[in-house]
Amino acid sequence: NSLFVTVFDVDGVALWFPEIIAVNMVMTPGGSWNLATNGAFTGQIWSGDLEMNLTAVLTARGITGHATKVTFSMDNTLTTQSELNTSAFIAKKVNGLSVTPLLVPEPATMALLGLGALVLRRKKA
Repeated sequence: NSLFVTVFDVDGVALWFPEIIAVNMVMTPGGSWNLATNGAFTGQIWSGDLEMNLTAVLTARGITGHATKVTFSMDNTLTTQSELNTSAFIAKKVNGLSVTPLLVPEPATMALLGLGALVLRRKKA
């Protein structure tokens, strides 16, 4: 699997050079299926999930802040063979898919916001 996340902006400011992060995504279910031993097969739904903490990856590379402009590209191939000297493949490609990073506030920030809302509500009463 060739999966790449490219970060262009951090905290709304363009980086001098984009940060390219190579990622390995595991597809499920994994394993194999053999016509001779497993019998007829009508289809299989495959899926893959990718979740990563971009802030932690950028911090490890010496960049502080949150990614605000990100693209995702994928070059993934599923290969198979059914008889001697035969093969088939499915190439899955995505290039330049824009991603909006989700900034999740830490619990202390959420508690502070809640406390502020209570204070404002109390002042109105």
